[in-house]
Amino acid sequence: MKIIVTGFNAFDTLETNPTELLCQKVAGASGIYESSALGKLAIKSEVLETCCTDSWDKLAPLLTDQNEKIVLLMLGVAESRNGFSLERVALNLRDYRVPDNNKHEFEAVRISEQEEQNALFSDLPLNQYADYLTNHGFPCHVSNHAGTFVCNDIYFQALAHKKNNANILAALFVHVPPPAVYAESVRRNYAFAGNEHMMQGKLMSEQAQLDYMAIGLRTLLDQLLGGLVGVV
Repeated sequence: MKIIVTGFNAFDTLETNPTELLCQKVAGASGIYESSALGKLAIKSEVLETCCTDSWDKLAPLLTDQNEKIVLLMLGVAESRNGFSLERVALNLRDYRVPDNNKHEFEAVRISEQEEQNALFSDLPLNQYADYLTNHGFPCHVSNHAGTFVCNDIYFQALAHKKNNANILAALFVHVPPPAVYAESVRRNYAFAGNEHMMQGKLMSEQAQLDYMAIGLRTLLDQLLGGLVGVV
């Protein structure tokens, strides 16, 4: 069994994409993920080009071995969000507000004409995950809209692939806010609980913010893997 964690490179006016670093931090350097539920598992990270074709061309070959069970966790940045956003829905729609990194531009066209569905839904217990993370200091919510840019694009293609390939045990897309925005949400979360002193000064640097976000995403991964006990 293998875990694949993906992020994207920078795009449009974004100088750096935090998911490029986050996917690597979640995967770690050893290539091994210590799961409390399933023991030691192989894990790898992949940074995808913010492009409708190049992203899937890089990810798809990693999913084709039918003898290898795969859990896929995909990350993308959304500057308008203030917590982890677990995406419930991927639309069969490309409607780009800006060109992708290879200058592709789309206005209200389908991603796939072969896929009859206009939208594909996650089959994971996202509300359960969101509640668990938020209650453990990692602001998180369920989102019903992954946008119509490359993040939604790769999620739709991954869920479409999962429909026809039993080796894909789970696929989830998570939008994350900029690290400083997430740190502020954490502070508000602790303040609401009356424990604001616990985080005072601890998330000042971007490195500390990214490290904290990575811990939260690994907590999410632990929850997801726990639900697979008895399946693998």
